[in-house]
Amino acid sequence: MSDRPPPKYDLGDFTLYAISDGLYRLDGGAMFGTIPKVLWEKVKPPDERNRIDMCLSCLLVVRGEDRVLLEAGIGDKNPAKFEMIYGVDHITSIDKELAKLGLTADDINHVVLTHLHFDHAGGLTVPDTSGEPVPHFKNACHHVHSLEWETAMHPHARNRASYLEADWMPVNEAGLAMLHDREEFEIIPGVKARRVGGHTPGQTMVFIESSDSKKAVFVSDFIPTGAHVPVPWIMGYDLEPVLQVDMKEKYLPQWEKDRSLIIFPHETRYPWAHVGRDERGNFKAEPLDEGWLEELRRVPWPELP
Repeated sequence: MSDRPPPKYDLGDFTLYAISDGLYRLDGGAMFGTIPKVLWEKVKPPDERNRIDMCLSCLLVVRGEDRVLLEAGIGDKNPAKFEMIYGVDHITSIDKELAKLGLTADDINHVVLTHLHFDHAGGLTVPDTSGEPVPHFKNACHHVHSLEWETAMHPHARNRASYLEADWMPVNEAGLAMLHDREEFEIIPGVKARRVGGHTPGQTMVFIESSDSKKAVFVSDFIPTGAHVPVPWIMGYDLEPVLQVDMKEKYLPQWEKDRSLIIFPHETRYPWAHVGRDERGNFKAEPLDEGWLEELRRVPWPELP
């Protein structure tokens, strides 16, 4: 990846940076659930294995001495077979993107996990000299909802493959994890997480509001890409699909009215957007900073062993 700095957005007294941890791929059918392929492939063309490109996006929120990282990407400690299955492409990383801003992982003082799936929490730990996973952001308080923690600790057969203890258990053992029981909890003034469920029962979204009332929302897998903004376009991975639809009908009109900045976790074409409507009145993404990953490269993936 180039030396170009991460995309930046000034939200009043906050500065937001889109931080990519690279790319990976998931099955397009699973990503769009009941939406027919003839529709979704127009906006997210699949590869020969029916996988679509996904960005591993995080958000760095900066104000004064506060440096809050939302999500931690997939990391680079996973075995080769895992990386082949998910088409992981380390074109960049959180550490490389932070370095472009003159920062390191040690400068982060808060990390917020909307949920603990491996593509959002994998970068919480890195291998030490003996290969054992240790906290990556060792000076940060790590925030997660207690229901999400309970779900990760006692996964169901339906979601067990999404939770890897090596990602987050060392953080807890180091005393860096803070579990929140309330539906809404504050990270720093102006930055709040709210449990919304849907994708997982304990999933949160992060709401940012500046002192001059400008608003942004890190939507996480509530709306993973801009293609998922229309109300019925939800993932097959969502554990509570009806709730997911109901919540979109609740939030999208408000975000459209407020002109909130919407930050996606997996969109490769742009890091953020506003909510608008198409000619039929359906909700859609109105992208900002398109082409931010124009160096995105397709490479042939070796056959699985």
